Amino acid sequence: MDTTRGSASTEAHLSAHLSDSSIPLLSPLGFAASSSKNMHPTFALLSTAIRSSLSSFLFENAVFLGERLVAYFPTNPHASYLLACSYYACGKLDSACGTLKSCSIDSGKYLLARILIDLNRGPEAELVLTDLLHCPIDADDVDRGSVLCLLGQICRNSDRHAEAKQYFERSLNENAFLWTSFKNLAELGKHKSGDVSIDALFAPDKLKEAVRRGSHSTSTLPPVSIQKKRSASSLNTSKATQLASSTQSSSARSASDSAAMISSRQHGVDSFTSLRRSTRLTSSGPPSANTTMISSGIPKARPLGTTAARDRKRTRPPPADSSKIPATTTQDMDTDEPDTDDMWSSEVGAQMLEHLSLLLRTLAHGYDALCDYRCEDALRAFDILETGQYSTGWVLSQIGRAHFEMVQYTQAENAFQRMRELDPFRMDNMDLYSSALWHLKKDVQLSYLAHELVEANRKSPQAWCAVANSFSLRQEHADAIKALRRALQLDPHFAYAYTLCGHEYIAMDDLEKALGCFRQAVRVDDRHYNAWYGLGYAYYEQEQLELAEFHFRTALEINRHSVVILMYTAMTLQRRGKMEEALALYLAAEAIHPRNSMLQFRKAVCLMNLTRYQDALEILEQLKETSMSECNVHFVMGRIYQTIGDRSKAILAYTMAQDYSSARSCGLVKDAIESVFNGDEQELRGDIMKFID
Repeated sequence: MDTTRGSASTEAHLSAHLSDSSIPLLSPLGFAASSSKNMHPTFALLSTAIRSSLSSFLFENAVFLGERLVAYFPTNPHASYLLACSYYACGKLDSACGTLKSCSIDSGKYLLARILIDLNRGPEAELVLTDLLHCPIDADDVDRGSVLCLLGQICRNSDRHAEAKQYFERSLNENAFLWTSFKNLAELGKHKSGDVSIDALFAPDKLKEAVRRGSHSTSTLPPVSIQKKRSASSLNTSKATQLASSTQSSSARSASDSAAMISSRQHGVDSFTSLRRSTRLTSSGPPSANTTMISSGIPKARPLGTTAARDRKRTRPPPADSSKIPATTTQDMDTDEPDTDDMWSSEVGAQMLEHLSLLLRTLAHGYDALCDYRCEDALRAFDILETGQYSTGWVLSQIGRAHFEMVQYTQAENAFQRMRELDPFRMDNMDLYSSALWHLKKDVQLSYLAHELVEANRKSPQAWCAVANSFSLRQEHADAIKALRRALQLDPHFAYAYTLCGHEYIAMDDLEKALGCFRQAVRVDDRHYNAWYGLGYAYYEQEQLELAEFHFRTALEINRHSVVILMYTAMTLQRRGKMEEALALYLAAEAIHPRNSMLQFRKAVCLMNLTRYQDALEILEQLKETSMSECNVHFVMGRIYQTIGDRSKAILAYTMAQDYSSARSCGLVKDAIESVFNGDEQELRGDIMKFID
């Protein structure tokens, strides 16, 4: 018997049978296009096996099976969609894109747009999504809110912020669980209480509506519908149906997780973060140190022991009516699809929905305040979270960022340390953590952090920012710039890396290159106030005071609560002779940070220029008690005493200033002493601001 010919004949018969145009289509996650039609058993078996492989994270296996499925059904768009999902899960974006080019179903178009965004082909993705949005969308395939969210991200990446805001707001109205849309709104600075109410966005009714819509989508895999004919000729079909149904029931619980994972998987590095380091200007240059190098090019440091997490010694208010919310156990869970209308209409369901709404509203208020740099409001919002939610990596990361923006570097360090104990692989805001250690001059801890971050994820731009900060603290600015360039290779849209690079160039007295870095940071993120401050500082150093004032004021419009920006704007106004305006800004900064010594000193100089000598002397006397070694304090006191005619106190103050003066200021102090004896009060009037700067 010719078995070869028999096999070929069977294969030809099977291929002809599988290509029959009467085979019904399958929805992306397993629903038959029409329950009244039969689904081919081979399609059912392979599609179920593919989804099972995706749920089990066996992506290569899913690709193999997907290619077999498309070979059997080359014109079936659902087969192409499943193969594209498998390619996407494997990171084969180009293959997935090519597979979906002719896909006609909504879910295929949505995935194609997602892939085009990952490939930095935003205009093409926008065309696909716009077409999808303007056509009736099958609710079982694509969430309309997700389409709007992607359109908002495309508009934001192309600097069309007004359009982006509209898309994100519409997205949240469609689906209140789309936190990504709210996060983008807050980061754009477009979300204000007068525009959209946070409480309204995350109201229980909004969440209930989102759940109700989701319940009508393909949340689980129902058994494959195949008509069974009790005849000998249909015996094989019946057996195949039973096998498909059995396979589906075993993988139904994980299928929805697989779909969510595939649709949300992103390839690339996320980019969003925060004056050098917020306030590099307020601290003196880092101390020089002998540099030790290792093979990786990162400064060596002795490993530190893990700091024990500080126990949270506070009583947190329980969630609303939490005593009425029963604890959910695995025994209580019903594996069947619940009736969502009945679930949330019950008293317990309503309480659980209210509790979830309260959680989302609290987190939203906190994050919105943080993005608006109302850091104290953000901390108060996060502080009322229950312990379980508070002690998470995301919340502690935001708390560390809030303290960093408030120039509370020790508190920021504590929050970031605890975050790393809970979630050592989280990279969010680790660039700020390293900058906090830079300000605290903790060389060993900073170097160790850089090693840990690079070892955990060498493709993280935050890790290379930590490396750059470590080099910078050791005065190795050229190596720091190399590390920052590596961070920018990994994420060209990382604004904070451009800003740090600009500050490194300032440390090397290369103001032109510094200006270029700051400008690039502003192009990437026009709300990155650190870069606007950097531009103002560079112009201030070049004595282009009008330009400096413009950029400082721009930074101040973004972050009205930064003491550093307020102080430098006032200093610029002071040098331009606008003393009253400068004093108003000093008072505003003092209301935020009353114990800032540098701020108090600058305020005293402003009062002296306004001839309010007694007020200035009161501040300087207080500073003298805490800053005896400050040459500037004694010098300004000598200048005031000389002006009011008290020569003996003037000479005493100048002598004290000379004892603490540096080589740069020693000549000016000597000239001041000589002017007292010569009786020439005008000789140093134009030099005093230059001296104290």
